[in-house]
Amino acid sequence: MFLAVQHAVSIEIIKAKSGQPLETKVLLQRMPQLPYTEDLLLLAMERFISMIIMLCFAYTFVNTVKVVTAEKELQLKETMTIMGLPSWLHWLAWFIKQITYLSISVLLLVILLKIPIKSSDTGERFSVMTHTPWSILIFFLFLFIVTSLAFSFMVSVFFARANTAASFMGLAWFATYSVFMLTQVLYEDISLTTKVLLSLISNTALGFAFQMLIMCEGKSGLQWSNMFKPVSYHDSFQPGHVALMFVLDTILYMMIAMYVEKIRPGRYGVPLPWYFPVTKQFWSSKKSRIAALNRSTTAADAEYNDALLKVVHDEEPQGVPMGIQATNLTKIYRGGRKAVDNLNLKVYENEITVLLGHNGAGKTTTISMLTGEFL
Repeated sequence: MFLAVQHAVSIEIIKAKSGQPLETKVLLQRMPQLPYTEDLLLLAMERFISMIIMLCFAYTFVNTVKVVTAEKELQLKETMTIMGLPSWLHWLAWFIKQITYLSISVLLLVILLKIPIKSSDTGERFSVMTHTPWSILIFFLFLFIVTSLAFSFMVSVFFARANTAASFMGLAWFATYSVFMLTQVLYEDISLTTKVLLSLISNTALGFAFQMLIMCEGKSGLQWSNMFKPVSYHDSFQPGHVALMFVLDTILYMMIAMYVEKIRPGRYGVPLPWYFPVTKQFWSSKKSRIAALNRSTTAADAEYNDALLKVVHDEEPQGVPMGIQATNLTKIYRGGRKAVDNLNLKVYENEITVLLGHNGAGKTTTISMLTGEFL
């Protein structure tokens, strides 16, 4: 309407100034757009289906954080570490257990989304996600539960109490989704870089994924062939971007979890310095670390030990294999308090060895160091 009025005014001004008529035409054409089906149900689903999925898994992941932290609170994790269980195998066991249960939930959820319902008006059969293939739905939901499991593991390493960790996870679970809810109104004004950065939050990435799935459902559904194609002509964010961000989130969350676990293992663990990934000792084998520790005993320490043995010692049994040998075992707590001071101990097989001493003598600390619970 405005262009037509402006065109008429411009012609009259040009005619009055030049004295010659100007014959021009204004041709208008709508911006080309892919065909789509107008469905109010899809509009509602675009806003709420990801929220429903998030609520479906809320209890599961909150409970996951609780049971993983409870294992640390009850010292079960340290016990398994003493018995030689590596950290990566501990997380893998939890992952396999939880992913087995969650995969069943994913399959049931996809079945509900794909069950065809016969229309009473046309007789045609429709489902909630009619055009999107089963494999696409399973793919995105599986990526989501894997990422959320990694997020749960990451949260658990920051806490020593199970109930505290579960409470925080409940707040974090809904807070991370609220980021997506805040971006829904401004979605078209947000840049691609901002959307990618927001996808570092797993629940926000879930919201973006199903928003694009529903947008594609109004056309011909999201297919594997257009995974890396924009779902709208004014949006360069693609479903494939979200899938890649799910993978990146999983790796990032697990790296944070395993790093914090090393520097903050809890009350009974052995903390490593924050820079441990760049130390040579961390990347060397266990046998190499033990050999280096043995070589660190100086000649002066050996002479000191001989002097102590001359003062008081028991005769060593002959022909009996040695089970444990501790040389210059020392433990100094923060503040300079020395709990164990250059303890030398030999424990032989098939014998009963007892540590005697008053309260605070360092008996428990010694046993904890021998079992690997303390350094």
